[in-house]
Amino acid sequence: MNGIDPGAVPPARAVAPFLVTAPLGLAVAGIALLGAGPGTLDGPSTPAFLAAVHGAVLGWLTLSIMGATLQLVPSVLGGRAISARAALTAFVLHSAGVTLMVAAFAGWRLPLLASGASLASAGVAVYLLTAARPLLTARARGPEVLSLRLAHLLLGAAVAAGLTLALALRFGWFGVTPGLVAAHAHLGIVGWLAIAITGVTYRLLPMFGIVRGTEPRFANVLPWALAAAAGAAFVVLAVDPPPAARLVLEGALAGLGLLWLSDALRLYHSRLRRRSDLYSRATLLSFAFLAAALLLAPAAAVLPADARPVAGPALQAACGFLLLPGWAGATLVANSYKIVPFIAWYHRYSAVAGTRWTPGTGDLYSSRLAHAVLVLVAAATALAAVAALASSLPLLRLAGAAFAAAGVIACATLAGTFITRPEQRSAVPSPPGMPAPAIRR
Repeated sequence: MNGIDPGAVPPARAVAPFLVTAPLGLAVAGIALLGAGPGTLDGPSTPAFLAAVHGAVLGWLTLSIMGATLQLVPSVLGGRAISARAALTAFVLHSAGVTLMVAAFAGWRLPLLASGASLASAGVAVYLLTAARPLLTARARGPEVLSLRLAHLLLGAAVAAGLTLALALRFGWFGVTPGLVAAHAHLGIVGWLAIAITGVTYRLLPMFGIVRGTEPRFANVLPWALAAAAGAAFVVLAVDPPPAARLVLEGALAGLGLLWLSDALRLYHSRLRRRSDLYSRATLLSFAFLAAALLLAPAAAVLPADARPVAGPALQAACGFLLLPGWAGATLVANSYKIVPFIAWYHRYSAVAGTRWTPGTGDLYSSRLAHAVLVLVAAATALAAVAALASSLPLLRLAGAAFAAAGVIACATLAGTFITRPEQRSAVPSPPGMPAPAIRR
């Protein structure tokens, strides 16, 4: 990672727990799908789907973005240092709350859901207070800073809405309609995940791919447009609008997604680091999943539940898989194996770099296992989307098993970057018959 301010790198204990344990959220989501029973594929709001979505979104995706934000904003974007104690408090509260929520959704236990949602919301509140200092003091002025600020505001709004719905289910304050669920989902997916991921990609893709001389066309407009669209979606969908209004809304969101995709593809094709590796493959795969989801989204918004050959709820579930573990998940796989190994390397070797041999960041994890994570996520996403479209419970369970395996492998390999002891290698190959040169230790 270039552009690093060594004096502003947060302690590993403050950010590593978020990034290393985040894939367990994917594993939990996979287990929820693996245990899905009859009726799960009737719509995207069934207990197993709700358990899987919250495990993936609040566990895997949100924890990853939290950790990346706490790492990147102080060390790359010029924000002030974070409190390690506050970060750990947020991590513990949020992780415990999400675990309870997933269990509550899977068994449809409303008292446990209210408790879990309250605990997770408290964790998000502590996290937002922790992240506010670096975000508000960041010296950088690019779209990534604006995107992160807007995304964090909407994260608070999405969590507040979700907590309200959970308490309403528990205490019967009001009826939780499909429109309210869709409004909450759009606020979280568009307002939080999409704005954060698209904005940070404007920084990370040029950084990791080494892009010079190519400027994105829509970077300064998209954060505001996505934030406005997320707010509009929340207001419109909450009142269960007619199909025409949903079509206009989803068409506008798809158009914004295509604008960002055109920017991202320009940056991707302009990169100087042309060698095909995990990052480039995962990034390209994420673009493919996003394009597929954007093509299906307008139809998913208007097709009724009795449409043939594919019902509207089935298309909605397929779009959810393509967007969440597909686009967002593949993006996180690409970036996690850049960010976490750097954190491990920095805290283990930066003090002695230049005085003795040190491994590269790529030596701290198995490339084969990292690629296995990507293959499992991609295959499971495709299987889950097909399962939703074909109403196939066996395919959905198979996808769940693949998601669970990917989450466990990802967690193990990312944790291993902090304990792996790579073998020392010669910097220059020795000629045949000559001893290897001595290397300073």
